[in-house]
Order: sequence, then structure tokens, then C-alpha cells
Amino acid sequence: DTENHKAMIRAKQNQSPSHVTNIHFFEEPTFLLQFDAHDRENSLFDMLMTYLPHWHKFRNGYEFPFENVISHSVQGCLTHSRSWFCELTHQMGAFGFAQELQWERKDTLYCFKSLYYNQLGYQRELNHEGLLTKDIIDEFRDEVFRNMGLPSPRDLSEVRSKDAKLGMKRPLNIALYANGAWDGLDKLVSTTKSMKKYKASIEFNLIDNFDDLTIAEQANAFNLADALVMATGDHTANAIFTPDDSYFAEVGCRSESLIGNKKFMSLILGTQRSVTKCTGGDSEDEICVSCNGKSNFSMTGAAFRALLDDIMKQHEDKVQFQRDSLR
Repeated sequence: DTENHKAMIRAKQNQSPSHVTNIHFFEEPTFLLQFDAHDRENSLFDMLMTYLPHWHKFRNGYEFPFENVISHSVQGCLTHSRSWFCELTHQMGAFGFAQELQWERKDTLYCFKSLYYNQLGYQRELNHEGLLTKDIIDEFRDEVFRNMGLPSPRDLSEVRSKDAKLGMKRPLNIALYANGAWDGLDKLVSTTKSMKKYKASIEFNLIDNFDDLTIAEQANAFNLADALVMATGDHTANAIFTPDDSYFAEVGCRSESLIGNKKFMSLILGTQRSVTKCTGGDSEDEICVSCNGKSNFSMTGAAFRALLDDIMKQHEDKVQFQRDSLR
């Protein structure tokens, strides 16, 4: 045992790694960026939702209190990384002019005079009132929409007012995604889009694989959609790119996505519906799925079209309200 190790035992302290050959000491304040970088929803709810109130404060009259950022979770988050979360932080200017410190060998100990870090998951359920407000979310989303050049603005009220004045009725854009779990979705779409009722009123955007898309392509797919009908998965974190008043239908044997949180929906003025396993009753009108094993599922054509009808009605109610407000 080294003298340093013995001293830690006597002082009941811990050091990781306990045996080192190099020590780096930083006097400049540093932010520790630790989170689940491989899951988009966890990145959004466990990391970003906790950090946003601080970001809002730092950029509005206060300077960012740290000069460096260091991360075990993803290397090069401030420079070359193209992970979903890191691309998002680039677009929002999350860390001001901070520089990124690189982790070196495992036998190197990092010591900091001042270290900032997020309490991960603190706002996962958004149950700490007053920390994350609609104004902060709007500021964040407006910044991202603008910097990413997204085609639809966050607030569509002006666009809808112009459409109402001109008597224009746009087809409803619905983005759909099976995520490898929704059996027969492509057949449901091809059959439904040929029907007269839906042919002119709905534009179907069937996405093959979100993991093959860049963050800009993911953002555009969500941003252009009036409604999203998708199997459960972390791709739903892209809900932050949708305009206000969007409709989300999460489809699966279980409802698991974090965006189903009512407080989150209220922050983006969204409507969320979970379509889960059928109850086993005799009703043919039930909008539900039949589960095929642990995660795969299917949906009848009648149930699928009943879901579309509900989406169309809610959308038409919003448009009609806009028309009525101009009278």
C-alpha cells in the first residue's frame, strides 16, 4: 500500500482510481458532464431538463460560471461528437465559451478546485415546480429551431391565421414509425392511404429507421408532422422539435416513453395518447394493439383508422377554432 492509500483509509476518504501515476489539478471551474449518452430520452429528461433552468440564468445577465467541461460519457461533446445530445447542445450554446478537457489514461487522477455537476434525474418526472417553466422551454426551443433552420416555427398560430384568412386547408402530416416492433404497419399505411377518405386529407410519412438519420433529419421529420404515431422508443425525445399543439400517439404493448408525462406535454402544448394492449372485450371500436410476444405487436385496420379519425378530428377542431377567432 502507498502512503496515499493509507492516508485515505485513515481519513475515511475515497479516490478513483486509488493508484495513479499522473495527477492533473485544475484551478479553473469545471463542469462535469455525466449522463446516459446512448439513450435520447434519458439524455433529454435526466440531463437537459435539469440543466435548462441554469442555462437560462447563465445566458440572461449572468456569465457561465465554469471555464471547462469534462465528460466520461461522450468524448468530444463540445468539439467533434455527433451524438444526439451533443448536437443539441451545440445548437443551443449550452456551455457558453467553455473548453473541453480530455480524459487521459486510467491511471490519471483529476483534481478540481471547483467542480459543477448536474443531479441526474432530478427533473425526470418534472415534479419540482417552478424550476422549468414554459418561458424557459420556449426560449430553448426557439433557439434550437432558429439555429437548426427548422422549416416550421414553434408557434404556428400566425401560419394558421393566414391559412384561415385565405380559406386554405392543408393536408394533415402524420409521421409513423414501427421501431422494429409494429408488425404490419407498412401494410396498414399502404391500404389506408388509397382510401378516398384519407387520400387527400393525410400525408403519410413512414420512417424506416431513426438510427440511420442524422439529428437534423430526425428533427425535420418531427418538426414537419402535425401528428406522430410511433412505437415506443427513445426516438420520441425528438418531440422537442415539434411545433406547439402537436399530437403524439405512443403505440405498444406498454406505455413507456417519458414524453407521456403530462407536465412535459403542457410545456410544449402537446396532446399525448397511449395505445396499448387490448383489454380482451368484445368492442370492435377499441383502439388498441394485439401483442405478439414480449415487445412486438399488431393493430387491426379498423383500430388504426379509428386512431387516424381521432387525430383528424382534434386537428380540425384546432383549425376551426382559429377560423372562428377571425370572425
